[in-house]
Amino acid sequence: MPTVAEMKAAQDVAGLIQALQDPAWEVRQRAAEALGELKAEAAVDPLLAARHDENSNVRWTAIWALGQIGGERVKQVLIAALEDPLEDVRSAALRSLQAWNDPEVQAAIQRVFPVPKEPAVPLPRLLKILTYAFIVLAVAWVVLSLALGLRGQITWVIPVVLLVGALVAWLGGGRK
Repeated sequence: MPTVAEMKAAQDVAGLIQALQDPAWEVRQRAAEALGELKAEAAVDPLLAARHDENSNVRWTAIWALGQIGGERVKQVLIAALEDPLEDVRSAALRSLQAWNDPEVQAAIQRVFPVPKEPAVPLPRLLKILTYAFIVLAVAWVVLSLALGLRGQITWVIPVVLLVGALVAWLGGGRK
């Protein structure tokens, strides 16, 4: 029997489809990959079966190969694969579907992988709040130190650090 590489070079789709039944998962995976690279439409049904293979490498490669072949039937399988429990299968389906300029595909991707919402407090506002908080803490520390009669170099380290923090927050966007 010829190797998967030889069958691929000869474009022996029937032989590659038969190799999807090989006992060795590595052979099944390489056969699925070759069928995808050849974009063999005759292999859609065997690849649909291979997506249920016992080996996860064969499953995600079958999904990838189906994505290379394309078609309306394949689209629905790839959309369903976006919710597969195996990350490699989901990833192969996502990579395949991202190239499709189809509203149904884009809606499915958005449903499964939603775009994160804006934070409750926008970053510039948060930085402004931090700037004021650092300044207030520095002033409170100085007042408290004077009221308690604390004198010494270490007493002034904390307000300096707080003021530096305020400056960093301000320069980072809190001044807007």
